[in-house]
Amino acid sequence: MIRSLILGAALVLTAEGARAETGFDLVFRTGTLDGFEEGDSLLYRNSEEPEGDWSRLAVALIAGDGAVVQGLTDEGAVRPLGRFPAGVGNPIAMVFLERTVRIIAERSGGSPFYIRNRMRDALALPDAGDPATVEWNGAPVAATVVTLEPFRTDPNRDRLGVFADLTIRIVLSDAVPGWYHSLEAHTPAGADGAYEASLRLEEVES
Repeated sequence: MIRSLILGAALVLTAEGARAETGFDLVFRTGTLDGFEEGDSLLYRNSEEPEGDWSRLAVALIAGDGAVVQGLTDEGAVRPLGRFPAGVGNPIAMVFLERTVRIIAERSGGSPFYIRNRMRDALALPDAGDPATVEWNGAPVAATVVTLEPFRTDPNRDRLGVFADLTIRIVLSDAVPGWYHSLEAHTPAGADGAYEASLRLEEVES
């Protein structure tokens, strides 16, 4: 299921031919693990509402041009979440977005297929990135922010409850190892059933 989000978006965008840069181009950029070697890991801090008590998620490079995503607890437990070809890039965005799809479906009772398609539509919009400056390793770096509001104009948004006003914010930078500075998904604060989740690159281990 994780791969279905990116594969579906890729098929739509390929069929359109020449186009302006989209959220898909930015969020699913290829080559973002180039330069890493077997044994290297990118460690992302999970939000205060961690799923499955994972305090961190790791993208670990393995033999055979592969990358595995693992859920880590503070007690040292490790749970494999998926294996991906490293050549397509850092899979952390795929994992984060698919996790968001699943949580929305579970809490709203909506179809994960419908929700996933609205995510794809949002990713396909042109001129998706806005310039920004973020901090990495104690210094300001240039970044691009992609903001997705997949249900803002959805005719069925009233069926999604608080998730109708979901905002996803993905911060990207060439200066940040693995391309992803942070990924956030949230509904309006204070609303009944409000949701907030995030991943933020914490460190790189070699």
